[in-house]
Amino acid sequence: GNNRPMRRVRSNVDFSGGNGTAAYCFDAKETAKGTFPLESVHPHQVIRLKRSARCGVVAGLMIKFSTVNRVFFVHSKDLEAKYENWQRKSAGKKRAERGTASFSIEELEAVGEEVLRQKINGLWDWYAVLEV
Repeated sequence: GNNRPMRRVRSNVDFSGGNGTAAYCFDAKETAKGTFPLESVHPHQVIRLKRSARCGVVAGLMIKFSTVNRVFFVHSKDLEAKYENWQRKSAGKKRAERGTASFSIEELEAVGEEVLRQKINGLWDWYAVLEV
């Protein structure tokens, strides 16, 4: 038998799982600002989401804007593009170009998917935006 102790691996995302037909992986973030700062996302999280998406996993970020009580899901590919653009444009500069360092609600309305609340219990119906 294998008597080595189990090693607990700390995950770098908030949710990773599946339902038998599809796999899901996302990190949940929250901001009290009117925009979501990309500096709130760690490079290793972007890499994890990118790798998961390459393997067919529905991967991305759930972003809650607490002041307006709205939640958006942004797919890994859109996060990745924005993140890499921000990294490229801010390299060697003290301040990033306007609009590159964060996601605005308007931008997420266009590239993301809004997570709506269920009428019955008021819970965020995040699974609805992840269905493939």
